[in-house]
Amino acid sequence: MTKGTLSKRGHKRTGNRFTIWGGSLLAIGLGTSCGDYEPDSTPESTAHGPNVLLIVVDTLRRDHLSCYGHQSNTSPAIDALARKSVVYTRAYAQAPWTTPSIGALLSSRYPTSLGIKGDQSTLAPELLLLPEVLQDAGYNTAAVVSHSFCSARWGFAQGFDAFDETNVQGHGAVTSRGVTDQGLAFLKSQDDESNPWFLWLHYFDPHCAYVEHERPSARPDSYEGLVESGQLYRELWQARRDLNSEDYAELRRLYDSEIRHTDANIGRVLEQLEQSGDLDDTIIIFTADHGEEFGDHGSIGHARTLYEELIGVPLIAHIPGVPPSVIHQPVALIDVYPTILNTLGLTPPPGIEGRDIRPDSKDLESPRVIFSETNRGGRLRAAISGNLKLIARGRFGQLTAFELDNDPTESTPINAQQNPAALALAPVLAQWWERVQAEALPEQTIQLTGDERSQLEQLGYGGNQEQAPRRRKRKD
Repeated sequence: MTKGTLSKRGHKRTGNRFTIWGGSLLAIGLGTSCGDYEPDSTPESTAHGPNVLLIVVDTLRRDHLSCYGHQSNTSPAIDALARKSVVYTRAYAQAPWTTPSIGALLSSRYPTSLGIKGDQSTLAPELLLLPEVLQDAGYNTAAVVSHSFCSARWGFAQGFDAFDETNVQGHGAVTSRGVTDQGLAFLKSQDDESNPWFLWLHYFDPHCAYVEHERPSARPDSYEGLVESGQLYRELWQARRDLNSEDYAELRRLYDSEIRHTDANIGRVLEQLEQSGDLDDTIIIFTADHGEEFGDHGSIGHARTLYEELIGVPLIAHIPGVPPSVIHQPVALIDVYPTILNTLGLTPPPGIEGRDIRPDSKDLESPRVIFSETNRGGRLRAAISGNLKLIARGRFGQLTAFELDNDPTESTPINAQQNPAALALAPVLAQWWERVQAEALPEQTIQLTGDERSQLEQLGYGGNQEQAPRRRKRKD
């Protein structure tokens, strides 16, 4: 693949074909672009096929969902979806923070090749994103997002007829209800439409700050530690060296409360599809952009490491006509794009990195290596091959390896220099890294406003976290 392989077709629909749904809407008119990709699809006026619903929950660890074995009942609506779907037990995000991870999901390309380097990096307009392919195939396309890192300013509105970001409200807001309300309004607007639709719903509440949604009595009476509902990330970061097991338990409890609240609102969308009779004619992809650390490897938050708690994400695929099953082979978020297109009978464009991971796909059984990366807190890249995970750090690629079947929490690294499988995987990781750097698009950036920079710092991005306010003292 070379730069510019993923180019766009020479027309786009303007953003005014829908009436305003939910009372507020950012309509997108993106102009025109040139390119050589012609999707294999029917004309817009005769588009057919199932609808597509993409649900992405920000900062959601897969091991905090009941259907992935969590002991707390956090996700009854998602669990119900899982029982009628394909559940992937080992899905990997391509980055442990939002912009590169969702960018990879929507483009089926790795973050470095997208030109994403930091907080101000945006998606390049020459990319051919999943919603653009579906739009060209005749789908009505809409998105409801709740984090600035996947907003129109960051380039994520490409291919959407309608793009709502009224729920991008920062760390202090609770927005799951608003995301669902806007999503339901869009679905209602489609009642009289003949074309199928593609809807992306992005939920943000499990991201710090973690807010208590149950009755105050749900908090253990004996807890008198450093953690409080609604606490800013930068305060938690400053106190991270003082957090003990009880504090981490409280963080997880608040986090679970956010998941339950989000799950209830996702359940409203699924219930509407069931009641309208559209559920059996809708592809539903449920996933997350990354996870979260609660002291698993000595810290909190995300973005800085490539351990399982950050890049291991849930992935559930409800595909009409495909019976429920559980898939244990490693898969990746870059696989969502080609899997959706192949399910719809559309030809994926050249140059994408993902595979068709439907249960009957030959691609699913073929050996592969999955990669993830981050440049937050140091340059890290990881290769996952079967149960072996190899992480390279820094310019010269200092190696750390884990055998995930024997050590799923990555507590005891193996000696990569004495392990034949790790030694064989190391040059594969190095060659991949050289390739994506060579293919990288020029970085596209925006200038952050003061409010944007402040909001991102409160969420744990940018700035110097060591300059956070003085931490609270533990109660005696």
